[in-house]
Amino acid sequence: MIKRIYFIFTLCSLSLMVFAQYPAPQVRYTSFVPNTNNIEIRWDASTAPGVSYYEVRYYYPPRPPLDDGWVKINGNINAAGDLSLTFDASTLTQANPLAEPVIVGVQAFDASGASLNTLETYTFDSTVYLTADYDSCQASVNLNWNHYRFKQWPQPGSVEYQVFISQDNGATFNYFTSVSNTQNNLQITDLETDRDYVLYVSAISENNPGEVANSNTVQVNTTMARLPEYMYANFASYGNKSAINLSFSIDPLSETSIYNILRSASVDGPYEQIEQVTTDEKEISYSDNIAFVNGPYYYKLEVVNYCGVNIRESENTASTLLLQRNGEAVQPELSWNSYQNWLGGVSHYSIERRFSNEVFTEITSLSDTIYTDSELETLVENNYPAKVCYRITGIESGGINTSTSNTICYELPVNIRFEYDAFTPGSGAGNETFGPTIDFIPDEYLFRILDRNGRKVYESRNAEDTRWDGKINGTLAPVGAYMCLLQYRVGGGKKHTIQAAVVVVQ
Repeated sequence: MIKRIYFIFTLCSLSLMVFAQYPAPQVRYTSFVPNTNNIEIRWDASTAPGVSYYEVRYYYPPRPPLDDGWVKINGNINAAGDLSLTFDASTLTQANPLAEPVIVGVQAFDASGASLNTLETYTFDSTVYLTADYDSCQASVNLNWNHYRFKQWPQPGSVEYQVFISQDNGATFNYFTSVSNTQNNLQITDLETDRDYVLYVSAISENNPGEVANSNTVQVNTTMARLPEYMYANFASYGNKSAINLSFSIDPLSETSIYNILRSASVDGPYEQIEQVTTDEKEISYSDNIAFVNGPYYYKLEVVNYCGVNIRESENTASTLLLQRNGEAVQPELSWNSYQNWLGGVSHYSIERRFSNEVFTEITSLSDTIYTDSELETLVENNYPAKVCYRITGIESGGINTSTSNTICYELPVNIRFEYDAFTPGSGAGNETFGPTIDFIPDEYLFRILDRNGRKVYESRNAEDTRWDGKINGTLAPVGAYMCLLQYRVGGGKKHTIQAAVVVVQ
C-alpha cells in the first residue's frame, strides 16, 4: 500500500516536471497603439509540444509573480493563429495601464486545458507608463516613464527611447528626439505656449525595427495665465497730507494679479520696488507717503507671474509735478518740471491760485513750465487775504488724466499804516473816521481804541471793516488823545503788535 501511494506521487511529480520544463512563450513586445487606450501584446510560439491555445495574463506590483496571482485577459488565443492580442486597457479590472505600469505574460495550454508552463519572472513583459508635468513657471514639460525590459528582445543590439509629439490632437505624430535606454525622463523646454500637445515614448530596437513598445499617450496643455497686453501709468498726483496718489490701468483680459509698484528719482532709473499689490482689479490706485520736496518722482507698474518672475513693465511712467517758489512776495515766480511720458502727451498746465483757505481757482493756462503772477500788485488795498497759495495741474491731451503738483504758499506784505493821527468825527470834513490802511488782510486781526484811562472804547476783529467813527456808545467821543492797539498774525506765524495815538478834534 505504501509503495502504491509512492508510485502515484512520483507520477504527479513527473507530470509537473514535464510541464514545468518548458519556458513560457517569449513576449516580443507590449505596446500601446498611439493615441488610443488599446494595448497590443505579441509573443513567440511556445517550444512545448501539443500547444492548443494561449492565455494572456497580467499582474501589477507589489503582487508577486506567482501563477495564482495573474489575472486572465479576454479569451483564448488559438495557437495556430496570429500570436498577438489587442485589448482595451480599461477592461482590466485589477490594474490601470493608464495610471501605472502593468506586467503582462503568456501561458501555453494543451487541448485538455493543462498549463504547459509557469510565468517565470524572466519571460513576462510590462507596459511603458508615461507621465507629463507642465511647469508653467519654466514653460517646460517634464516627461517620466518606467524602463522597458529591453533584455527580453532577441539580439536587442542598440536600443533607445524615442519621443513622438503631435500638435493636432494626435492626428499626426512626429519624431521629436531620442534618449539612451538608460534614461527614463526628459525635459522639453521649447514648446509653444497656449497649445495642446499629445506625446508618447517608444522603446526602439535597432535590430528589430518593426517591434516597438509604445507608452500610453499624454496630453499637455501649455496654457499660461494670460499676461496683460498693456499696462498704463495714468498719473502721479499730490494729494492730501503730501501723499502721492498713483493710478495704473491694466488690460482687462489679463489673468495676472500680482504687481510691483516701482519708484525712481530719475525718469531713466534705476527703479526700486516700493510695494507689491495683489489684486484682480484692472485699475490700481496707491498712495505713496513720501516727502514731495525730494522729488520729482517717477513710477512704473511691473507685472509678476505666479512663479514670482517679473515679466513686464508698464508702457509709460507716471511723474510728479514739483512746484518751486521764487520771486518777491507780491510778484511770485513759479516753476515746475515737465510731466513725463503720458501716452497722449501734455495738453497744457493749469495755474491755480487761492487766497487763505478759499478754493483753488484757475487764473491761467499755458504750455510753459514757468509763470509769474503779476496780478497781485493790482490787488493791494482790495481786502485780499495776506496768504496766497498756488498749485499746478498738468492735463493730458484729450483730457483723460491729470496730475496736480504740491501746493506752495506766500505771505503777502500786510503793510499796516495810519495815514493821519487826528480826525474830526461828525464834522462832515471828510476825515470823520479813523483806522489803518492794509495792503493784504491778515488771518488774525484785532484793533482797539483806548481812552487815556485805558478803557476800551472801540474794538474790531474784522480787518475789512476796521474804522472807528469817533463815537462811544453812540455819542461823539470827547475831544482829546486816544491810544490805538493793533495786533495781527498771518498764516499761523508770529503775532505782530502796533501801537499808535490818535486825537479827536472839533
